[in-house]
Formats: sequence, structure tokens, C-alpha cells
Amino acid sequence: MRVASLDGLRAVSILLVVLHHAAGSAGAPPALLAAAAAIDAGNLGVRVFFVISGYLITGILARELARTQTISLRTFYYRRTIRIFPPVYFFIGVMLVLALSGAIVAHRADFVAAFTFTLNFQSSPWNWSLGHLWSLAVEEQFYLLWPVGLLLLGTRRAAFFAAALVLVVPWMRMAAALGRVPGLLVAVLPFAVHADWLAAGALLALGARTLRRASRYRRLSASGWWTSFLVASALVAWTAGGHWRARELTSGWTVVAVALLIDQLTNDAHVTAARLLAAPAMAWIGRISYSLYLWQQVFLWNHASTAWWAAFPANIILAFAAASASYYGIERPVLAWRDRARHTSPA
Repeated sequence: MRVASLDGLRAVSILLVVLHHAAGSAGAPPALLAAAAAIDAGNLGVRVFFVISGYLITGILARELARTQTISLRTFYYRRTIRIFPPVYFFIGVMLVLALSGAIVAHRADFVAAFTFTLNFQSSPWNWSLGHLWSLAVEEQFYLLWPVGLLLLGTRRAAFFAAALVLVVPWMRMAAALGRVPGLLVAVLPFAVHADWLAAGALLALGARTLRRASRYRRLSASGWWTSFLVASALVAWTAGGHWRARELTSGWTVVAVALLIDQLTNDAHVTAARLLAAPAMAWIGRISYSLYLWQQVFLWNHASTAWWAAFPANIILAFAAASASYYGIERPVLAWRDRARHTSPA
């Protein structure tokens, strides 16, 4: 079941990425570049996506575990494969054709890392046309590990584990920023330093009922200023007043604030922010957000290009056009086929 306000929050996340990438392109207003740089909009948008993913995936898994006392890993991985692979592999295939034709420059290592969802572990500079797939790699690694962890730990211990990640990982990011990470952690750092965003969503999914039973929290969430406080304090913590090393630590509150904002949006449809995010235009952008994430990079991030299709605002229009083609031409038909196959398969 889709939640319109969450689709709207997805829209905000992808629009932060799109505007950040478009800000450096030819013809973009200087004010757009200043605003995007001030809040590091693209990175913030990606990390909000992580919280949403942690929340939604953990909710699906926890409900199955409560209902059946187990998790069908085969079914979960199958459904994630059908959801994620066709659009991204089509995108990678198009990029490969463009590379072979000389239209773009990319190397074999870029395509291997993109194809295997390990781009976040690639140490060499990312190719501009494929580099954004680092965040999809983080999500795929989460999809691979978390269902097994939840099945082994159970919901209670998994909640404590997720809470520990939310508390510990910001310190890990600070240590990494200062170059003080122990050698043992270096190998997993490209995934671990993002784990608290995913864990915060997971913790919300596992602990939402307990949280909502707390009278003090209910009073806070019912107040007219709570949503505004969460948004404002999340931005302040994310930017840390421009002190980017300090941000690696203070962004720990941003992680928590985004999770609480998701709870507010999904628990109270009458909140003004929830109504705005549920608007048809925002919900639509949220629905195409995966395809938009894949295709926006081609048109928006090649800031050295003087081509008309890489200039603002044509690049944004083309990014949305490509995303729409991917969504309606690949995503929806594949998901419709998956659902038909599920309903017609023998019991």
C-alpha cells in the first residue's frame, strides 16, 4: 500500500538531488547554486531516501515475521530484484552503448562496479554518468544484509541493534573525517558510514507503536510547531553552521529528526506538511523518483558540457522526460507482470 505523503517526501528528496545537480549547469540561476551549496542539497536528499527505505523495508519484513514467524528470504530477494534490476540495468546498458560509441567516457571498472552494486567501494574517481549509483549500491547492500539480520535477531534485538547504529555511526563518521578510523573498519566504511540513516528508518518501523504510546511524544506530535521544529532543526544539524567536519557528528540529529518526521507524516494525515506532500504533483514525482534518480545524472551533472541538452532548464525537462519513459515503459509494466505472476501462480 502506497502512502501519498511518503511519495511526497520521496519527491522532496529527489528534487533536492535534481536541483543540486542542475545548479552547476550552464544557465542555472546563481541563487540556485548558492542555496544548493548552503545545505548540500543533493547529499541530504539521498540520505532522506535511506531513511524512507529503512522504514518501508523493515515494516514489510516485520509484518511478515509477526504473521508467519519467519521471513521468506527467497520471496523478498525476488521481489527486490524485480523492483530494482530492470530499470537500472537498462540504464547501465544505455550508458554502455554510449561509451562504446564514444559519446561518453567510461571505463570497464565503472561498469563492473555499477553492475555489481559495489560502486560505493570503488576507490578510483567515479565516472559522471554512473557515479550516482553509489547510493543505490548502499541500498542494495542493506537489502542483502538486513532481512537476514532481522530474521536472526528478532524484532526486539534488531531494534536495539538499529538504535546502537543510530548512536554510534555519527561518531564513526567524525572519526573518518579526522582520519582516525581503525584499520579494521576501513574495509566496511563505505557502507557503514551511511548505516545510521537506514537504521533510523528501521528503528521507526520496529518501535513506532511504542513511541506513539508515550504521552509526552503524543503531546509533542499534536502541537502545531512540531513539524516545523523537526524540519528546521534537521537542517541546522545537517549544515552545522558550515562546519562540515562537525556536521559528521551533528547530522546524527538530522537522522533522528527525519525519522520522526516520517512518523508524523504517516501518523497524522491532517498535518499541513502531510497534506502538501500528498498533493497529486508531489505524489507523482515520488512515484517516478527511482527512474528520475537513474536518469537525471545524464543531463544534469555534466557541468563541463556546452551542449543545449545539458543547459538549464532544458536539462531538467529532459531528465523528467527520460524518467517518465523509464517509469511508464519499464517500471510499471515489470511490476504489473510481477503482480500478475504472483496472483496466478499455484498455491
